[in-house]
Amino acid sequence: MSSLTLIWANEAAPVSGNNQVLQPWITHPATSNANLVCRIHTRIRSRLFVGSINGIPGPLAIKFARDGYEVETLQKEIQFYDKSLKTLQGVVVPKVFGGYRGRADGVDIAVLIMEYCQSVEEPDAREFNRKVMLAACKLHATGVMHRNLLASHHIISTVKGLRFVDFSDGIMHRCPGANPQVLSVGRGNQPVGCFELDVLEQTYGQYSDAGITPKEPFHIFGGLDGSKAVVGRRTV
Repeated sequence: MSSLTLIWANEAAPVSGNNQVLQPWITHPATSNANLVCRIHTRIRSRLFVGSINGIPGPLAIKFARDGYEVETLQKEIQFYDKSLKTLQGVVVPKVFGGYRGRADGVDIAVLIMEYCQSVEEPDAREFNRKVMLAACKLHATGVMHRNLLASHHIISTVKGLRFVDFSDGIMHRCPGANPQVLSVGRGNQPVGCFELDVLEQTYGQYSDAGITPKEPFHIFGGLDGSKAVVGRRTV
């Protein structure tokens, strides 16, 4: 049985104590039978850190969750990466090296370990737009809707290609053909296709103006099946 020990080298831990030992939720072939030590170096955001693990090359992104809703949401995201998005790891979404869970301070805690996606500048806005639409169609071909891709920090241009991150709001949905509505016409000349891809097409696709993104992040709200979706400013 593998395990993961978190060592908070340069950052204050979100839970008491410097070291926490966690058990695997999902594992990567390189880590499935190992007792790993993960050193946390830098905080990126409230629950997102940069760390390192011996034997895994490069810096890693460590997403941390504490108690209740946070752990449930991270579990959902881990399941997306491990199942529906598995074939897109390292292509459209980050590579995942494992998910671990345990307890500290009397509450559940969990971490998701991914490749660290260092952003680089994309000099050609139209080429960036093209990459976004191609990646979005690949994503939707797996049956996953992200629901928050117009928040620009969820789309990262790296030296290895484009990456979509943070599937905590994602849902499974049917996406026949994985085409934007504006490019697909059904009976009676009615648009058919996917609402999220339609919104992305108007922002990043052939209907965009060289890829000028919204100044405020937008979020696609809808039922669990993606029905009756609308677009609005996110308030959470």
